Amino acid sequence: MSKKDHYQFDVNFITNAISTLVMNKLSMTVASIQDEIKLHYKYKVSYDKALVANQKVIKHLFSSHKEFFEKLPRLLSKIKESNSRTVVD
Repeated sequence: MSKKDHYQFDVNFITNAISTLVMNKLSMTVASIQDEIKLHYKYKVSYDKALVANQKVIKHLFSSHKEFFEKLPRLLSKIKESNSRTVVD
């Protein structure tokens, strides 16, 4: 842990803090997660912690490969919605 890391802002805390945000916006970027944490908690978390927390939320949402592939069309639809210039053939 570097000197700038706050011991209470571990990956589990960040995962809990962002789970609802990521569920509502599956295409949320790591930078957006960092911004949300900074906005709500006045603390900037590292990119690595935000990335791992995001991965944990996604893993929890899509816990098995079968469930993931069943939910994949919804995930792709949300990504398309959030990126207005996405072209789908």
